[in-house]
Amino acid sequence: MENQKFEVSVKALLFDSAGRILIMKEKPEHQNWMVPGGRLQPNETIQDGLARELMEETSLPVPDDLKLIDVYVITNRLGQPTADVIFSGSLPDGRLTLSDEHVESKWISR
Repeated sequence: MENQKFEVSVKALLFDSAGRILIMKEKPEHQNWMVPGGRLQPNETIQDGLARELMEETSLPVPDDLKLIDVYVITNRLGQPTADVIFSGSLPDGRLTLSDEHVESKWISR
């Protein structure tokens, strides 16, 4: 049996003080709503990748109360297997700044 390679991505369910979850809309070519996160770079740890993605996409640091929620393998939109590592945490009230990868953000109720 051949070993199958897969990518690893990190995602964060970020909650505000009212318990709402942050979602962000991708650039017009995709139009997907998603939580902050992305693929790890070569030789990057999960913790470093999450910190980098949160800073790039929201300009906010990793929450102090960050917890691992789940790890699962999906097939991404390119048909490649991807291991998603999902975290959750609370964001301090404050202003986030979206990266140029996203066109909109909003907080939604559970």
